[in-house]
Amino acid sequence: QIEKELQDVVKQQEEKILQLIDKSGEVTRLKGEVSQLKRSLQRAETEAKVLWEEM
Repeated sequence: QIEKELQDVVKQQEEKILQLIDKSGEVTRLKGEVSQLKRSLQRAETEAKVLWEEM
């Protein structure tokens, strides 16, 4: 009985660890996306500045 309970606890912990790994990967992906968006924003701001100066 105790062994069964221990197995259940270990299984729950493994599932939690896998969820954390998934979330960690998602965070890494989102950080990359944010970096790309920042670069795009900087380019757009530069283009807007150039256009504004040309007017």
